[in-house]
Amino acid sequence: MKHAAILLAEQLARRCERGGAEISAEDALALTRALHRDFGESCHWSKQYPADDDGCRRLCAEALDLLEGFGLVSSTASGWRVRPAVARFPPRSPGAPPRREVR
Repeated sequence: MKHAAILLAEQLARRCERGGAEISAEDALALTRALHRDFGESCHWSKQYPADDDGCRRLCAEALDLLEGFGLVSSTASGWRVRPAVARFPPRSPGAPPRREVR
Protein backbone atom coordinates (compact mmCIF):
# COMPACT_ATOMS: atom_id res chain seq x y z
CA MET A 1 0.00 0.00 0.00
CA LYS A 2 2.89 2.38 0.68
CA HIS A 3 4.10 1.89 -2.87
CA ALA A 4 0.58 2.66 -4.12
CA ALA A 5 0.61 5.86 -2.07
CA ILE A 6 3.88 6.99 -3.65
CA LEU A 7 2.58 6.21 -7.14
CA LEU A 8 -0.64 8.08 -6.34
CA ALA A 9 1.42 11.04 -5.07
CA GLU A 10 3.25 11.10 -8.43
CA GLN A 11 -0.09 11.27 -10.25
CA LEU A 12 -1.31 14.03 -7.94
CA ALA A 13 1.93 15.97 -8.55
CA ARG A 14 1.28 15.70 -12.28
CA ARG A 15 -2.24 17.08 -11.79
CA CYS A 16 -0.83 19.97 -9.73
CA GLU A 17 1.59 20.86 -12.51
CA ARG A 18 -1.48 21.32 -14.71
CA GLY A 19 -3.25 23.45 -12.10
CA GLY A 20 -5.38 20.79 -10.39
CA ALA A 21 -5.05 21.46 -6.67
CA GLU A 22 -8.19 19.49 -5.80
CA ILE A 23 -9.31 16.02 -6.75
CA SER A 24 -12.72 14.51 -6.21
CA ALA A 25 -13.06 11.23 -4.37
CA GLU A 26 -14.21 9.58 -7.61
CA ASP A 27 -11.22 10.93 -9.59
CA ALA A 28 -8.85 9.68 -6.87
CA LEU A 29 -10.53 6.29 -7.10
CA ALA A 30 -10.17 6.31 -10.90
CA LEU A 31 -6.44 7.04 -10.56
CA THR A 32 -6.12 4.21 -8.04
CA ARG A 33 -7.95 1.80 -10.35
CA ALA A 34 -5.55 2.69 -13.18
CA LEU A 35 -2.55 2.19 -10.88
CA HIS A 36 -3.97 -1.13 -9.73
CA ARG A 37 -4.47 -2.24 -13.32
CA ASP A 38 -0.87 -1.29 -14.19
CA PHE A 39 0.93 -2.38 -11.02
CA GLY A 40 -1.41 -4.49 -8.86
CA GLU A 41 -0.15 -7.91 -9.93
CA SER A 42 3.54 -7.09 -10.16
CA CYS A 43 3.52 -5.27 -6.81
CA HIS A 44 1.38 -7.95 -5.15
CA TRP A 45 -1.40 -5.54 -4.13
CA SER A 46 -3.96 -7.89 -5.62
CA LYS A 47 -3.69 -10.27 -2.67
CA GLN A 48 -4.72 -7.70 -0.06
CA TYR A 49 -6.57 -5.33 -2.41
CA PRO A 50 -8.39 -7.20 -5.19
CA ALA A 51 -9.06 -5.27 -8.40
CA ASP A 52 -12.79 -5.13 -7.64
CA ASP A 53 -14.59 -2.01 -6.40
CA ASP A 54 -14.09 -2.80 -2.72
CA GLY A 55 -10.37 -3.56 -3.10
CA CYS A 56 -9.67 -0.41 -5.09
CA ARG A 57 -11.70 1.73 -2.69
CA ARG A 58 -9.78 0.38 0.30
CA LEU A 59 -6.44 0.85 -1.45
CA CYS A 60 -7.38 4.41 -2.41
CA ALA A 61 -8.61 5.28 1.09
CA GLU A 62 -5.55 3.85 2.82
CA ALA A 63 -3.12 5.45 0.36
CA LEU A 64 -4.77 8.86 0.75
CA ASP A 65 -4.83 8.49 4.55
CA LEU A 66 -1.08 7.81 4.47
CA LEU A 67 -0.48 10.83 2.21
CA GLU A 68 -2.61 12.94 4.53
CA GLY A 69 -0.52 11.77 7.48
CA PHE A 70 2.56 13.14 5.72
CA GLY A 71 0.83 16.44 4.93
CA LEU A 72 0.74 15.82 1.18
CA VAL A 73 -3.06 15.99 0.87
CA SER A 74 -5.91 17.14 3.08
CA SER A 75 -9.48 15.95 2.96
CA THR A 76 -12.26 18.28 1.86
CA ALA A 77 -16.03 17.89 1.71
CA SER A 78 -15.85 16.80 -1.93
CA GLY A 79 -12.55 14.91 -2.03
CA TRP A 80 -8.95 15.91 -1.45
CA ARG A 81 -6.84 19.07 -1.68
CA VAL A 82 -3.36 18.41 -2.98
CA ARG A 83 -0.83 20.32 -0.89
CA PRO A 84 2.31 21.89 -2.38
CA ALA A 85 4.58 19.37 -0.65
CA VAL A 86 3.39 16.69 -3.11
CA ALA A 87 5.72 18.33 -5.64
CA ARG A 88 8.48 16.29 -3.96
CA PHE A 89 7.10 13.32 -5.90
CA PRO A 90 7.40 14.41 -9.54
CA PRO A 91 6.38 11.78 -12.08
CA ARG A 92 9.26 10.06 -13.81
CA SER A 93 10.00 6.81 -15.54
CA PRO A 94 10.79 3.79 -13.37
CA GLY A 95 14.50 3.52 -12.85
CA ALA A 96 15.12 7.16 -13.77
CA PRO A 97 17.54 8.91 -11.43
CA PRO A 98 15.97 11.47 -9.10
CA ARG A 99 15.94 15.06 -10.27
CA ARG A 100 18.50 17.20 -8.53
CA GLU A 101 18.43 20.92 -8.15
CA VAL A 102 21.40 22.79 -9.53
CA ARG A 103 22.48 25.61 -7.29
